[in-house]
Amino acid sequence: MQPKWAGKRTGDTQKLLNNAVAFWEAADRCYHTAYSKVGSSGRRVQVSGPAVVCYAFSIELFLKLLGQLANDTYLGNEHRLDELHRQLPEGLRATIQNHYANAGQPTGSDVTHHLQEAARTFVDWRYVHEHDPHEHGGEPLDADPEALARIVFALRETVREVAPELVSFLDA
Repeated sequence: MQPKWAGKRTGDTQKLLNNAVAFWEAADRCYHTAYSKVGSSGRRVQVSGPAVVCYAFSIELFLKLLGQLANDTYLGNEHRLDELHRQLPEGLRATIQNHYANAGQPTGSDVTHHLQEAARTFVDWRYVHEHDPHEHGGEPLDADPEALARIVFALRETVREVAPELVSFLDA
């Protein structure tokens, strides 16, 4: 049985691309300019949450865009990154893996595995203040913004390869 959101169509791949690139750009800006700040106490504190959320949302949007391009199907309400990736055709997943391997990953790194690790990043991190550490074995939420950035890069390169006619206004 198909999920209720499967099969919903949207013809606006340009808007999806623009939004995905915009959140990638926002994530990079958050990560590189506001990763740490001096707090009122004078000590350095991490503020990586906004970058993590923006990277994860960019990944989600790129995966939805690739699904739209490959299957002419918009997976609107799905947020799990691994599920969005799983629904792409095998050849497209292989293309993503090739770009991921060229994004500074150690030999043998598997984008599928990293998407499984980051599957709920967007959902969990956008409401990090509601996080119950007992849900994750008592551990705090953990995400690697640089790893997420490499996934976004691989997805962007995949879109460039399979749909070179799609150019974001931010690419100019």
